[in-house]
Amino acid sequence: GVEHNPNEGEFNRQDEDVNIDNIQVGDMSTEQSSPLKESLRRENWAALLTALLTPMLGGAGYYLTFVWMAIFMSSLIDSPIDGAFWVNLIANIVSMVAVVGAGWLSDIYGHDKLMVTGAISTGLLAPIFLWIISWGRTLEAVFAQNALGVLFALFCGPLLAWLPMKFPPKVRLTSAALGYNLAICISAGFSPAVATVLFRDFGPVAPGLIYTFFAIMALIGMFVSTKIPLDEGGKAQTSLQEETTDSMGDLTARLVLA
Repeated sequence: GVEHNPNEGEFNRQDEDVNIDNIQVGDMSTEQSSPLKESLRRENWAALLTALLTPMLGGAGYYLTFVWMAIFMSSLIDSPIDGAFWVNLIANIVSMVAVVGAGWLSDIYGHDKLMVTGAISTGLLAPIFLWIISWGRTLEAVFAQNALGVLFALFCGPLLAWLPMKFPPKVRLTSAALGYNLAICISAGFSPAVATVLFRDFGPVAPGLIYTFFAIMALIGMFVSTKIPLDEGGKAQTSLQEETTDSMGDLTARLVLA
């Protein structure tokens, strides 16, 4: 069969004749381009800003909740928690299941609703949960870290399905990857060090404000996503599901006509 490429002819085209299954396609003259160059075009700036701001809560939240938190419980607080790393492992497993559940719920109720709920609840309650964990009691720590992980999962579950939909299909993966990776580098890379300094200088509640800050950044990113230009038909950019359906229909038509 003929390999189906939805971006066929979009990038790196040159003046040449191509013969595919005895069908002549000629005069494909155009200026050479690349997905990265297309991603940085002015009409994609709002989407790139969305991709930069929105995932920051996911990056910082994960590293604080499931990487730094084990050190916080075992070494930083005045009364270290017995089995701190086991507590952390349990929260990791619960959060993994919760992320899948949040993704399923987002298919029913919508990505935006769950992400907004997760961002607001995480931003408001994370400082309280860190305060509870700082008591140094295992049972309370299990409750607080798991509750934080579940609320955080409400945001992260739909995120990776929601984000690529904000870009035109032909530059979707390049654009989303560019913004997402910059966001993770900025937020996740520095959050544990900043959290340790905040704890040292201001007490156990202060690191929780990092969640609050990045929750606000995520909500701003989601608001910016509403400013992304619409397509020529006045509709939002094609969704992943619609694009897949269209691509399969096109492929079927090709096979029937072959």
